[in-house]
Amino acid sequence: MLSNWRNPPRPVEKSAEQGSRITGNTGKSVDDERDSAGSVVCARKRSKRPLSEEALLFVMASNKMEGKGEMTKAPIGLQALRRSLYVKAKAEPPWRFWGLYVHVCKMETLQEAYQMARSNDGAPGLDGVTFEAIEESGAESFLRQIRDELVTNTYRPMRARKKEIPKDGGKKVRVLSIPAIRDRVVQGALKLILEPIFEADFQAGSYGYRPKTDSA
Repeated sequence: MLSNWRNPPRPVEKSAEQGSRITGNTGKSVDDERDSAGSVVCARKRSKRPLSEEALLFVMASNKMEGKGEMTKAPIGLQALRRSLYVKAKAEPPWRFWGLYVHVCKMETLQEAYQMARSNDGAPGLDGVTFEAIEESGAESFLRQIRDELVTNTYRPMRARKKEIPKDGGKKVRVLSIPAIRDRVVQGALKLILEPIFEADFQAGSYGYRPKTDSA
């Protein structure tokens, strides 16, 4: 039963003197989580250290989220995060995850999602933008623009391009919906973060669309 996503809890606010931070992974304070694989994704205490460009974008986004908490760059790699999410979801099925959006916005996640979309190739979406055009102008800047839109909550997906494919000797058509590449990247980023949590809930006999699983 997928109970991870219903009514996700929010951390109890504490005073600046306490400075306790809660992660979206373990639910522990910073002092207790140093030995865990979790990463800090929500902080109430202001840091005196200068923020990196990426962390600054997260803080800017939080200011537009009605003060729901500053999002800071989480010091954990994508594969380590996916493994940590899977282990937590497998060990504690009732656990409700929160604070994952910051990981969707990370450049590492978007870069991996782009490579996934690139390996599948595929036709352009409604905007007509191809992989060749993206890489000619710079894939890194393309991904940074997506990241900035996600962080500032200005990202909006485009309508999918419709393509009719004849079938049954031309008597019928199959309509394909082709998203723009930028939207495929965002979809892939969401998949990378959410997949390990849902994967932990599948039974051994479930095969459809699961990674590295074959019914043969």
